[in-house]
Amino acid sequence: MDAGKWASHDRRHGRKVSLEVVIGRLFQSRGPRSATNAGVRRVCRWAPRSRGRSPAALGGNLDARRDFIDVRDAARALVALAEHGQAGSVYHVGSGQSRPVAEGLDRLSGLSGRTVKLIVDPRRHARRGPSDSRADINRITSHTPWRPSISFEQSLADLWQEATETSSVRARDAAAPAA
Repeated sequence: MDAGKWASHDRRHGRKVSLEVVIGRLFQSRGPRSATNAGVRRVCRWAPRSRGRSPAALGGNLDARRDFIDVRDAARALVALAEHGQAGSVYHVGSGQSRPVAEGLDRLSGLSGRTVKLIVDPRRHARRGPSDSRADINRITSHTPWRPSISFEQSLADLWQEATETSSVRARDAAAPAA
């Protein structure tokens, strides 16, 4: 159980808790060395290896709008909250802007130089979520010196560069003779 849940559980049961908890609610994170969503992972895995074939990415509701934040900005935000956040407060950690899910997949497709066919998986589309999820970053930007600094475009470009480098290393390792 995380600290916030533990503290609320103890308060509900009449026990006094002396934890000073600051909560950072992370929105959709993207960027190098991140565990991105399935559609982005598929594009990054398939496009460098597709060799002329048109790779496909399965997704859910590609029109849904989400607030995407670079993982490096998210990490800096959590440090800022640890240093400056007010105990008992919940902070949204995001860019403060929302974009259609399909936009990120389209941008990665463009970076690959290939056409990536986006296929809507009805089972994933059936999972309902908000049509527009956007972080209100007013509290975190007023209580800390943190501001998001890495653009959506730069985050995806860095993610793509990492994916192509990883793909090149794997291909080189696979072609190397066994020792």
